[in-house]
Amino acid sequence: MLSLGYNGYLLQIPAVRATDSGFNATDSEFVLQIPAVRATDSDNPHFINKIPTELSTDFCAILLLLLQMFVVVAASEGLQHVDDITNWKVTKSNELVKAGYTLSLNEQRLILFCIAQIDSRKPFSRIKAVTAAAFAAAYTLETRHAYEALEDATERLWNREVKTRFEDGRVEKVRWVSKATYDRGNGRVTVNFSPEILPFLTLLNERFTSYDLRYISHLTSTYAIRVYEYLKQYVKLRSSIRVTLVDFKEMLELSDSYMRFANFKARILVPAVEQINSHTDLRVSWVAIREQRSVVAIDFRFTKASQQEELPLLPVVEDLDESEAA
Repeated sequence: MLSLGYNGYLLQIPAVRATDSGFNATDSEFVLQIPAVRATDSDNPHFINKIPTELSTDFCAILLLLLQMFVVVAASEGLQHVDDITNWKVTKSNELVKAGYTLSLNEQRLILFCIAQIDSRKPFSRIKAVTAAAFAAAYTLETRHAYEALEDATERLWNREVKTRFEDGRVEKVRWVSKATYDRGNGRVTVNFSPEILPFLTLLNERFTSYDLRYISHLTSTYAIRVYEYLKQYVKLRSSIRVTLVDFKEMLELSDSYMRFANFKARILVPAVEQINSHTDLRVSWVAIREQRSVVAIDFRFTKASQQEELPLLPVVEDLDESEAA
């Protein structure tokens, strides 16, 4: 893979190097890196017989011109500056935050990456492009793993749906996307959001949740991301929230799974809270609320990390009778 960086942008071109050790050549305005791929690598569709071991001035000048052209094209197509990714914000309506849906980790990351490119206050194009290089930068992945993650996410994304439940018992289902295209040769995914999902993402002036993409970039549990978003919507309004176990599992699309709370706690709740506390701007604790012998609700208490000393966290308690919690 030929990786060309210029003014914060990253251009990658499949290539091979002349030796197993490869070479790097730097210029005052750009960096050329060619990773180790044997010249006999039959998997490389862009096989070339020979790469010069020294880069001439003319060769560097040509590459620099190509990079400048790439920056112009990137800007015209709305591709984001790699260095700006950590400043992106994810904004969703609270209705979407609490809706029921299932996404794998790769699908969740792809959706959030696309949402983070949206200005939620304005109308926007339903089509969003994601490159493997930018995806890798956002989630601290090796580029080859980013290719695999994007391909995996695209595979089933079209079938994923969002379920919104109303007080009168109605359940409305909408698709996340109307189209998702994976361009293997260019390491790029193009996502077309469905028209029905737009009200949850755009023209939001009230009842929405917003957070920095970087706060969830190191979470490896899709449930940790969902719990983080759920609590984030309340963090400016209160320091605790009680949610019934039925509603909480419906949101996570786990109504028919983990029927024993001990299993739900060990496989879903504890790992999610541990990741949130380790990698995000929230500090979270929880208490299981029981009626007789059954857990009926979960009390979450939370604060922003910078306020932790001002607001002590509740200890994690496995059993708490409803009468004790009152």
